[in-house]
Amino acid sequence: MKLNKYILGLLIAPAFALAGCSDYEDTEIASPQADENAIGANFSAASTPVVMHPDKTSFTLTLNRVNTKGVVSVPVTVASCDEVSTGVKFCDQPTAFSFADGEATAKITLNVNAACLFQKTYKMALTIGEKKDHLYAQGTTSTIVSFTKDYTWQTLGQPVILEDGNGWVGLGAGILAPVEWASDYKNDNGNMLFRIKALYAYAGKGSDATTGHLQFFLDENYAPVTERFSTNGYDPANINTGIQQNKPTDPEEEQEEADKIYYKLDFTGVTGGTYTEETEDGETIEVLTTPYEFSYRVFYTPEVTVTSVKATLDFDILNATEAIKAKLK
Repeated sequence: MKLNKYILGLLIAPAFALAGCSDYEDTEIASPQADENAIGANFSAASTPVVMHPDKTSFTLTLNRVNTKGVVSVPVTVASCDEVSTGVKFCDQPTAFSFADGEATAKITLNVNAACLFQKTYKMALTIGEKKDHLYAQGTTSTIVSFTKDYTWQTLGQPVILEDGNGWVGLGAGILAPVEWASDYKNDNGNMLFRIKALYAYAGKGSDATTGHLQFFLDENYAPVTERFSTNGYDPANINTGIQQNKPTDPEEEQEEADKIYYKLDFTGVTGGTYTEETEDGETIEVLTTPYEFSYRVFYTPEVTVTSVKATLDFDILNATEAIKAKLK
């Protein structure tokens, strides 16, 4: 018995010794204390994309805060803002966000100038100070608002578009570009709005922001109609893709021969898109029998025009759209 007590004592003694000189206690650092008056105002991200339906006239911005005590007004500075005309900004200029007691977020509504063009991006830079005033504030103290007046586009797929010999990418070459459906668009004639997004941007000739979409209507049976889509600031005959490149130069050529080339699409229409019913595993489905075919001209300079280009899209728009509709219900 005495031996057992002796052994137990040997085991307990080191344990107390270790507890007395804990490494944790020697290296522990107290958490920093935030100023109790710090607001911690912040935007969620450095970039704030805003898409406003064309039928609406205003959009909302949000500011956050960490310290939710009291009624607080946080000033905001507009560092820059795009204009729709000389001296006319594209939207109202915010001056402050007002928080009620206990609120962690504050919202402001900004009216949009009616002259804003459809599918054109306008930017506004906002800042609430040079640095955060609260150690635990997330987000940033400045943000770039990218505003676009547009519909909500649902991507149906990214099939290959084949141009003929007059096209840009060459005979037999394909362009992998998204086909999209405007899910919140309503047409008085019951037609649906679709587009092939930024055709030449997806051909590697420009950026993702490049405009020049082939926008077209299909009726309730997904057949093309002669009606052309045109709205405020958007006419398919006046789409400028914004793509630029220099002509190949020869050392003996004059410098003006190396001027930049501007590409513009003139969309003239769409045909095809016929479907037939087939039965698969006891289910009747619509099968595409005639591919969609698009016609457009490409302007390389204001004076030079490529004759009508035809591009084939062998893609099942009908069933792809119906699948999206089912998910949105």
